[in-house]
Amino acid sequence: MSYDEFVKWHLYFEESPPGWQADYRASRIIAAQGVTTPAREIFPSIGVIQDVIAKREEERAKQDSVNLNSLKGTKFLTQLLNATGGEKLSILGQL
Repeated sequence: MSYDEFVKWHLYFEESPPGWQADYRASRIIAAQGVTTPAREIFPSIGVIQDVIAKREEERAKQDSVNLNSLKGTKFLTQLLNATGGEKLSILGQL
């Protein structure tokens, strides 16, 4: 096994600990029986998965965000402001 492959397997098992699927299934069963304790408190592996999902969503949101300063003085912003209701855009507070 090459070093790169080893590192990728290590990252994989950090992000998805062995047995997390069974823990998730068990958490859904006990939740259906009325247990109100958060699943991440009972099963630490579910907490790891939830943290990884939150981290990926934050990274995706950063990639998808628009640099609003790049809109200043553009034809697009002019058309946006001239559109019906354009003066009420929430994006204007960020410019």
